[in-house]
Amino acid sequence: MGKWFSYSTATLCSIALHLGVAVLVANKWGHEETERKIVAPKYIDAKLLQLKEKEKPKPKKDNSAAKRREQERQKKLAAEKKRKAEAEKKRKQQEAEKRRKAEAEKKRKQAEAEKKRREEAARKQREQERQKALEDELFGELDEDIEGQIAENDEQVASSYLAIIQRRVSGNWSRPPSARLGMEAELIIQLVPTGRITSVRIVKSSGNAAFDQSVEQAVQKADSFPELKNLESRVFEKHFRNLRMVFRPEDLRM
Repeated sequence: MGKWFSYSTATLCSIALHLGVAVLVANKWGHEETERKIVAPKYIDAKLLQLKEKEKPKPKKDNSAAKRREQERQKKLAAEKKRKAEAEKKRKQQEAEKRRKAEAEKKRKQAEAEKKRREEAARKQREQERQKALEDELFGELDEDIEGQIAENDEQVASSYLAIIQRRVSGNWSRPPSARLGMEAELIIQLVPTGRITSVRIVKSSGNAAFDQSVEQAVQKADSFPELKNLESRVFEKHFRNLRMVFRPEDLRM
């Protein structure tokens, strides 16, 4: 009972206190309202703003794994690029080395070929010199015999043509009455390769003018010996270019 009384008393005291405060407040506001001036109201154009609700930030994606994968990919690309560059460099070095070796081999072969060519030329030169020495030695031994044979043959040929000339001149000669045995006249007859006589002159007189003149006329009457065209030039030049002839009354002989 005593406990309930104490609660009631406290409650009543509290109510009384609140009522007193309310009275005081009401009196104060009433007094202030009597002294406030009346002001014409102002109209304010107000708009109702609707505030947008802030978007919640999207949760950041965890891209560390993607970054790692991209880094790995970039590393692989760089490594592959480096590998290709090194391979290309190595390939170029190998090609350069191959070209160098090929050029060296080419020069070596050229040098060998040039050496062989020189050796072959020297060998041929030695062989030619040896052959020439043998020929010179052989022909040196045979020259005299060959020259003798040629000269002998030329003499035989010349003799046969001289006989033709002698017969022709003898057939043209008219023996003068004053001709005596022992007379002798020597003439030089100049000829050309066609056999034509170009001049006749007495180089040694017989002492008898009539005899000398008859011999000269017999030669001039012949005029030409066309058989001489068949002679070799060396035989003609040696024996017939300037033909020396000796005439005697008993016979005409060279």
